[in-house]
Amino acid sequence: MMGFISQISKRLRARALFRLADTARDERRWDAAADFYAQGLLITPDAFAAWVQCGHARKEAGDLVAAEASYRQAMRLRQEDADLHVQIGHLFSLRGQSGAAAEHYRRAAELGSRDVHALQYADARTRRQASAPLTSAADGFARADELRDRGDFESAALFYEDGLAIDPRSFPHWVQLGHMRKESGDPEAAERAYVQAFKLQQDDADLLIQMGHLYKSIGERAKAGDCYARAILLGSHDMHALRFLAESEARFALYREMLDRFEGVDLRVVSKRRSGSFAMQVVQMVS
Repeated sequence: MMGFISQISKRLRARALFRLADTARDERRWDAAADFYAQGLLITPDAFAAWVQCGHARKEAGDLVAAEASYRQAMRLRQEDADLHVQIGHLFSLRGQSGAAAEHYRRAAELGSRDVHALQYADARTRRQASAPLTSAADGFARADELRDRGDFESAALFYEDGLAIDPRSFPHWVQLGHMRKESGDPEAAERAYVQAFKLQQDDADLLIQMGHLYKSIGERAKAGDCYARAILLGSHDMHALRFLAESEARFALYREMLDRFEGVDLRVVSKRRSGSFAMQVVQMVS
């Protein structure tokens, strides 16, 4: 009898921990959420959904190794779950392991997933594998450009990745890869590509504008503001960035004033003493 009561008590404690984890997840406190899920899973290691959520939280917190470990635990409990294969595909895509990502996306599609990224990626991967081998990085980039111009953004991204595997210091093609991933609806992969481009060339105003657009589109307004501000300080006259800064919080009051006097103003001289701090913010943001 006491053993039965003890089991009930443990299950109730696990449920309480999972509720705390769900709350932390909804508040985007990823580390706390993952820790609560992990504590609950020590009590109920057969909780498939909690392993998946723990993997999501670890991924959002930036710990991709721990995220994979959680997803693998979930996979041991339920190997034929289409959504789980999709999530593992996303994880491998984020890590740049396109071959492994394709395998999970393809399996998800076979199991009936209608996830747009999985279907697009699997189809694009199949088309790429059927094409002639690349002769050089330039060959990959040329094929990618052609596919981009035809609107096949997923296939274009794969060829940009192939070319960059040969020539990883090609700044403009990291930027193009970011565009393709963004157009394909994969903001995480787009950010990864833009960050690689930023590491190669940190004072490119157009890149910072694109990063600002990306962060704005996914609700990361603070990061968007940092990118836009740095771009303006580098000489960009992008009106979307100026409007965003003018409409933002009080810390951008200077930019609201400058917007009213935009004509003829060299914005590179605006608040020169702050340019270094903005640069450091961007570096820290993507490091």
